[in-house]
Amino acid sequence: MKQVLSLLLMLLTGALLTFSCDGIVLDEDEEPTAAGENNQKDEQYYQTVERMSVTEAMEWLGDTVWIEGYVVGCVEGTAISKASFQPPFTKGSNLLLADFVGETDTKHCFPISLPSGTTLRKNLNLPENPDILHRKLLLRGKIETYFGQPGIKHVLESHICEETEEDESPNWRDSVIDLEFELVEITGSKGK
Repeated sequence: MKQVLSLLLMLLTGALLTFSCDGIVLDEDEEPTAAGENNQKDEQYYQTVERMSVTEAMEWLGDTVWIEGYVVGCVEGTAISKASFQPPFTKGSNLLLADFVGETDTKHCFPISLPSGTTLRKNLNLPENPDILHRKLLLRGKIETYFGQPGIKHVLESHICEETEEDESPNWRDSVIDLEFELVEITGSKGK
């Protein structure tokens, strides 16, 4: 009887731990789904997933996460220093995501691999899909070193987010520079 109770207690503890864990447990054999594929998940599902910004995700090397960012360009060579942020784009094997539409500093960009022969590459590469530039993407994958910095080599899921008025806002860095310039002008004229 004691052994049966011990066994039941172990099973109950295991079940509680399984259902109380935070995060998503991934199956290594899970098939990736690409943006634009006809899968069973709807827009509401993607609005509810817990996501990270590009800046936050850079701190999670080795973890599998959802990341949200804007497509700002791609790497045209074999090093991040060969990043291109303006069309025409010639390299379809990767994307650069950033927190802001106008980002051009590669230190603030997150490279995403688009493997050859995949639906992901077909739907998201910039040479064939130039309209994807500046669109917001939601991706799930393991953060690894890619082009010498945190990125995703193996995307498990991707989704092109619906455009909103907020998405059309300018790069916040440009706004800060304009604000500082206006403050200098006001301060300068006040002192004379």
